[in-house]
Amino acid sequence: MLFDKEQILAAFDDSVARQIVLYGPETVTHMRDNAFQFEFRVCPALASKPSTIGATENSGFDKVPKYGPGSDLADADPKLIVSQIHDTHLLVMNRFAVFRPQYLIITLDSFRRQTEDLDRTDLAAAWAVMRTLPDEHFVMFNCGNEAGCSRLHKHMQVIPCSEDLTLFPDRDGLEPADVPFKYFVRRIDSSTHALADQLYAMYHSLHREALQAWQACTGAATLTYFPHNVMLTKRWIMVVPRRRVAVAGASANAAGMMGMVWLTNPQQLDKWKEYGPARVLEELGVPSRCGQNAWNTSTCSI
Repeated sequence: MLFDKEQILAAFDDSVARQIVLYGPETVTHMRDNAFQFEFRVCPALASKPSTIGATENSGFDKVPKYGPGSDLADADPKLIVSQIHDTHLLVMNRFAVFRPQYLIITLDSFRRQTEDLDRTDLAAAWAVMRTLPDEHFVMFNCGNEAGCSRLHKHMQVIPCSEDLTLFPDRDGLEPADVPFKYFVRRIDSSTHALADQLYAMYHSLHREALQAWQACTGAATLTYFPHNVMLTKRWIMVVPRRRVAVAGASANAAGMMGMVWLTNPQQLDKWKEYGPARVLEELGVPSRCGQNAWNTSTCSI
């Protein structure tokens, strides 16, 4: 897969100028709640982004071309396509961009669904993209509405790592008890030659552990799918079980569970502050001390 950064940036800027991609000024607020770090980005340009499955951008959405007959992702412009990955996925620019640029990895089979678990081809595509991009990125997957997905066509998001926020699995001295929700992580040995199989084996094991924690906390015995987030860097892969998408008007996807929270107005930030950022994440995931209210007291500092 070939990747020309300058060419992609030029295409991104052109798409923004033509209002194909929504991207604009933002306000960034950094906050710490107990030992957990947060980076809130208020991005008014994202106000029209669908926030739930079935929601549309506007009344003419049904007439816009999609990425296949089973897709609910708008194929708004051919220049959004960056590359095909193997014979299974497309890398495209995300039309609702917090960063310049931001990407989606979507399945070529438009009938694949966001409630499905990741498979080997998904992880192989994600790793191929991360190896090719010149800057540090992570890939995230929101499985199901409870995990923060808003489109049914199966996809992963590719996000640049923030220069001002260290992802918590990379922080020295951070204890599991400092994280308000249960997470399951494995370190990656990138020297292996069978990386796709290695990643899938790791994911499968983490998925099983996370599902057991989710069932123990929720009491659910059967389910049509398991709501969870996946985060992948070149150093580790992590699975986070999810109980709900929002609490008290505060919602988060996989990036939000890492402390990278994207909002569209200051009022949404106020809701996070009022409820307590760490307490929000505890309620959205499986509490790190399930059955105890360990995060009722917020000690926020900016």
